[in-house]
Amino acid sequence: MTDKITIWEPAPFEKGTDLLPLEAMQQFGPTDVEVEEDTDLEPDDIVLPTLMLLQGTSEPVKQQVEGAIPGKLFLSATQEVLEAPARMLVIHRFRGNALFARKSNPEHEGLETCISRDGVTGHRYGDCETCGKCTEWGDEGQKPLGTKTQQFVVWTKSGICMLRVQLSNKFVGKTIRTFMTKKQTSARNWFAHPTVLQVETGSDDENTWFVPRLFWQERVRVPDEMQRACATWRSRIKEALELGKLSDTEDEAPTQERPASRATTTEGHGDIPF
Repeated sequence: MTDKITIWEPAPFEKGTDLLPLEAMQQFGPTDVEVEEDTDLEPDDIVLPTLMLLQGTSEPVKQQVEGAIPGKLFLSATQEVLEAPARMLVIHRFRGNALFARKSNPEHEGLETCISRDGVTGHRYGDCETCGKCTEWGDEGQKPLGTKTQQFVVWTKSGICMLRVQLSNKFVGKTIRTFMTKKQTSARNWFAHPTVLQVETGSDDENTWFVPRLFWQERVRVPDEMQRACATWRSRIKEALELGKLSDTEDEAPTQERPASRATTTEGHGDIPF
């Protein structure tokens, strides 16, 4: 066993929050004591914290968590409010559907939160095509009750998390699909480079909302050792997905909401369905 400690030192991230898991490249403890891996980790043992871009309807905003205002980021693992942009690693991406039942929305009366990891089967309402709550528009152009989603599994300095992007807005869809196209046409893994999560503002005549934009920091190449670690976790995540066992801290999102606070409306519009 070598005594050399490998330290990843990418270029500084000058503005925002650097979430790169640099400590994962360091060695903790004596070199002659092997780090024991938990080989009995089962797919349903994996529960991922969430990283979210705060909107007016986000729970941390509604619950008046200190510093939680629309446009900032919230990491459930540490209950931290973070400044955007943020830098991290993307391990895996997959599409799905999500309906977060909200008591404040009359159209959600009698509904329960339902998450579909694969866009095929929801954990509450079953077959997504039959259900249609996240995909079907009303006869008079009403938006679906839920939304299509893209889930990014990201590795941060606080561990592996889930970043769920709800495609309930055409501006969000465009920025996310641009990133997906870049990856698909580059013949690289998601974790070949650090990913930057930038927040942009969208608006129309009535509302203002916040749009996540993801892009690679292509001048920085993730070291081979770190890429191998990402690939290992990618295999575990994919196995849990295939078995329908993967869950995150948003899965059981509360359906009973507190009354909207002033923090909900000072930045961002409370009716934007993110």
